[in-house]
Amino acid sequence: MSTNAMPLAQPKRRIDANTRFEAIDFVNRVNFLFDRWQSEELLAAFSDDVIVDHPLGRSAGKEELAAFLKAYEPITHGVRRHNCNHVVDAGPGDDIVVTYYILLIRIAPSSQAGKLKTAPMEIM
Repeated sequence: MSTNAMPLAQPKRRIDANTRFEAIDFVNRVNFLFDRWQSEELLAAFSDDVIVDHPLGRSAGKEELAAFLKAYEPITHGVRRHNCNHVVDAGPGDDIVVTYYILLIRIAPSSQAGKLKTAPMEIM
């Protein structure tokens, strides 16, 4: 399965600094919700017409995203996410597309990850 990655050429339209900041901040906050596995807050962060492209497949709409998250949950416990090299591009209409690298770091076995929900967000 493949995803439709945006080409990283010059943007078709200029993205203002506030929109760029908000997009990157959104990506980072969503990944913190993943780190703590706050699935209700995670779903609430997205609009009803959300589209998520993931190496394991595409989810279109909150119902598909909820099903994806339920299936994905066991392997995500005990993992921290680090995002870098965010590129914010114009999408169709008023949409924007954020392309970035994500590094996943396993910091605990899934079976012990429940303790991490209240642990400080730090790596020693």
